[in-house]
Amino acid sequence: MKWQHRVRKGRRLGLLLLVGLPIAGYVLLNPHGLIQRVRLELLKQEVAQKLKGAELEHQRLQELSKKLESDKHTIEKVAREKFGMLREGETVYKIKPKR
Repeated sequence: MKWQHRVRKGRRLGLLLLVGLPIAGYVLLNPHGLIQRVRLELLKQEVAQKLKGAELEHQRLQELSKKLESDKHTIEKVAREKFGMLREGETVYKIKPKR
């Protein structure tokens, strides 16, 4: 009787593997499967982070644009830093770093 029980158990396991493995492979590996879903979720998170960074940069540039339209201090700062402009009578000294 024991050997019959073992044979039945072996057949069940064999049937389970025969049916289960192809189903598991299909669920995991097909183009709409679990692995592809995980990849797409990671890509979605990465794109969302880039979008948030771009939105913050856009907001910063809008604030700078508004300041450049009206704030004389900001206009002067940009003129000095970006374009090397000087006030009348100013002298610029360039200091070389020690090596």
